[in-house]
Amino acid sequence: MLAHALSDNGFGAGQYPHIENYSCIKCSYSDSDIDVRHSLSANSVYELPFGPGKRFLNAGGVAGKLFGGWELSGVATASSGRPIDILVDRSSSDLLMA
Repeated sequence: MLAHALSDNGFGAGQYPHIENYSCIKCSYSDSDIDVRHSLSANSVYELPFGPGKRFLNAGGVAGKLFGGWELSGVATASSGRPIDILVDRSSSDLLMA
């Protein structure tokens, strides 16, 4: 999925949470703080080969009935990150190596 959330009232692009200039509201319009551009979701199902009609434990015994008919499934999701503000609250002289 591709998406883009925009807002005139968000922290996503380093903005103040309120409109700063009411004569130019469009100037505060930028990425929203809930903007997630890319999202991928995938799922899978695998039927285990145990039980009646399958490759293993197909004789119809207790083990075949106990382990037969089971499936493994999984879900994987990945998404790009949400926008953040990176702020440094110290002077540049504090960052110099001694």
